[in-house]
Amino acid sequence: MGVAVPACPDWTAKDLVAHMVGVDTDAENGDVDDDFSGTWTDKHVRERADRSIGDVLAEWEATRQRADELFASAPDALKTGMVVDASVHEQDLRLSGRTDTAGIRSTVLTVLGRA
Repeated sequence: MGVAVPACPDWTAKDLVAHMVGVDTDAENGDVDDDFSGTWTDKHVRERADRSIGDVLAEWEATRQRADELFASAPDALKTGMVVDASVHEQDLRLSGRTDTAGIRSTVLTVLGRA
């Protein structure tokens, strides 16, 4: 988990997961930064820096259902941003350069308005 991720070279794989978990936790608490600023995303990493990856993943699991509900009711523009963010980070975690995934296809179609 100490491997740097290409799209966020200042982050490790664990940091990237901490950010994704932080988005869900913040959404659940009503603390969402509409422009996904660096200050907001860095907060996710700092808040989870001393936790194990297992603890971070357990937090994510605990927030999944509510995050899914919030996503379903979010404005379309916010949904698009969240899908793009998640798809980019998924690819970054793969570290393989593989870009032909369902997430990437869905993101492209969404951005093009064809989803």
